[in-house]
Amino acid sequence: MFESLYADQFQNNSRGATSPHAVTFFFIPPLEHSPNALISQGNKINSPSMNSFAAALREFQEGACTKEDLEEMIDRDVGLGTVAPDDLILLLNAHQSTSPLGDDDFATISNWISRAETRLRTQVNPPQTQFAQTDEQLTVVTQRTEISVGSVINDRFALETVIGSGGMSQVFKAKDQRKVEARSRDPYVAVKVMDVRGIEADQAFIAMQREVQKCLALNHQNIVRVHDFDRDGDIVFTTMELLEGESLQQMIARANTDAMPLDEGINIIRQMGEALECAHESGIVHADFKPSNVFITVKKRVKVIDFGIARAVRRDDTTTVDQTLFDARDLGAMTPAYASPEMIEDLETHPRDDVYALGCVAYELITGVHPYSRMMATEARDRNHPLNRPANLSNQQWAALERTLQFDSLQRTQSVREFLDEFLGANVKTSKRTLLAASSAAVVAIAVLISFLLPSDDSKVAPTAISSVIPSLPGAADTFSDCPTCPSMTIVRGGVGKIGQPKSELPGMFEYPQHNVAISGAFAISTHEVTVAQFRRFADSTNLNWQGCRSADNDGANRAALSWRTPGFAQNGKHPVTCISWQDAQQYAAWLSGQTGENYRLPTETEWEYTARTMSEQALTVETGTNVCARANVADATAAAIFLEVSAADCSDGFAYTAPVDRLSNNSAVADMRGNVFEWTQDCWNPSYDGAPVDGSAWLSGDCSSRVLRGGSWYSAPEAQRLTYRNHFPMNYRSNTFGFRIVRAL
Repeated sequence: MFESLYADQFQNNSRGATSPHAVTFFFIPPLEHSPNALISQGNKINSPSMNSFAAALREFQEGACTKEDLEEMIDRDVGLGTVAPDDLILLLNAHQSTSPLGDDDFATISNWISRAETRLRTQVNPPQTQFAQTDEQLTVVTQRTEISVGSVINDRFALETVIGSGGMSQVFKAKDQRKVEARSRDPYVAVKVMDVRGIEADQAFIAMQREVQKCLALNHQNIVRVHDFDRDGDIVFTTMELLEGESLQQMIARANTDAMPLDEGINIIRQMGEALECAHESGIVHADFKPSNVFITVKKRVKVIDFGIARAVRRDDTTTVDQTLFDARDLGAMTPAYASPEMIEDLETHPRDDVYALGCVAYELITGVHPYSRMMATEARDRNHPLNRPANLSNQQWAALERTLQFDSLQRTQSVREFLDEFLGANVKTSKRTLLAASSAAVVAIAVLISFLLPSDDSKVAPTAISSVIPSLPGAADTFSDCPTCPSMTIVRGGVGKIGQPKSELPGMFEYPQHNVAISGAFAISTHEVTVAQFRRFADSTNLNWQGCRSADNDGANRAALSWRTPGFAQNGKHPVTCISWQDAQQYAAWLSGQTGENYRLPTETEWEYTARTMSEQALTVETGTNVCARANVADATAAAIFLEVSAADCSDGFAYTAPVDRLSNNSAVADMRGNVFEWTQDCWNPSYDGAPVDGSAWLSGDCSSRVLRGGSWYSAPEAQRLTYRNHFPMNYRSNTFGFRIVRAL
């Protein structure tokens, strides 16, 4: 059976077509081509979806990708049409020839692809629609599947409550049965069911495939995360993250035409604009931006929804004021009260269309009423409808808002970024002045606290005394992640404290003079060291492919065969990435910043030690006994059994090399600040703290060809286990004891 499919694949080289053969199989055919040759055949084989599937297979074997994640990827990519099932089979077998999966896993993944192929054939060839001829017109006669609370879609999504509805859709809170089976802590999703009939379901499905494929690429904190789209017979639906709160339309209606407080409105406008700007940078125009497509969560986070999804269905049988209307020729969408003149006149879609809609929504937020009394833009233009200035806006704010509402596209603000810069400019400057004054006062207050609370350099201070001065987070740490595959971040609050050790305690080392520091604002630091799986996404997307790394157990000799992929010992996706230079870490931080739109960087040396003292298991001096292995992965009896020359702690944690980053998560709010891998910081090397910054900033003078590393590693001797220990190496130096963690500005 499979031999026939395999032969067809090579003889016909038919990448786009689905195979008529069943693909349930439990053995591997002999491969006459190398895996690399197989993967390189055709543009579709070498596509982003295929690369993602190949990476997912590797992560699945390493334990960094669950079966549930892999199954959902197959269903999504086959359903979206971004890859043919035959191509997945080919790549699966290429992978199997070099990195064999277990027989059960191989059979299970093969069956998932088979099932996805069967579903695709059902979707491409939906049940036939019957037509009945009347005297006046051809009427579509269909048996509409009714959906309500209690229904189960695709034998997977159990609809529990209605959480939203409109003229063309209903949104349900649903329990994902597959997540329940996987014992997920949060099995709930939002399911948006489109109200379509007959042949429109086919049009909706085709259009949604294209639109959702674009939306999956949008990754922004102010854009709702769309998981997938699918159909169950004539039921067309999307799944997305479940939100708690209310729509902006509901918020405005609840205000009963009263203007929202200006500060609150400006905050919402900023978040809406940043969501649209992210979409425009990805080549996506919302084209139906309005208050009902903006959601305000219970935590006051703005979430923009329906990026193109509403455009999937034509609907013109309602008179609702804000009803989305559709052009039957291309299924394009618009809402008359918020559509630009170009959209109404059927001109080519442009980001300026969203600028006009954003201006309408912003005006309505600020005043409580629509700028043109809910008239279509073309009608308001032809009637010379006046545009009244809100009394609570400054001249600069009004000038910026007025420009977004121009009917002539050339006179209108050309981008959302331009509008935000103009509209928020005065407010931002005021905020910065206020913040500067507040920060100055805070620094003065902190300095006073330092003088009273913290002893001088010559005093000997017990670790408990130091830690009692620095405020730590109460209870569980505040954590977040900017995307599903981004590092988990832990918020560290500002405060005062000491850095380093008195010279009298550590003569001849680099950790003196002990000095006072004051960090005035909060920042976020990665809860764990950056992992192999997280770094791989960066390396794969940037085609990073270098070799050469020094091995700690080989007298530090550079070995060309070593790299972060093959550091000289076994790792899976949850281990800290190693064989990383300072330059490599910098590149990762820059890449992640570009992916998320946030400011990621390496920690400063002060931030690193401040975090280690306040958020982790403390060890300012050398530890002995079993506590060492309970708190950190350092050189221990396990390592000493392999490396006879290593100076080891008198305990064993079972890891001779790196350990998974979540192994010690319950011990600290921020894990592995000691041991596992040395961590790069921003700072240039200075052999002492004489002249070091006291405000938490990076020290960028001294020997900047070398950068500071902190924290010790799996190969570190006891004297390098303390939190104050400092070391330094050239920026391009790679070792299989070097890794990193990152900081995000807040």
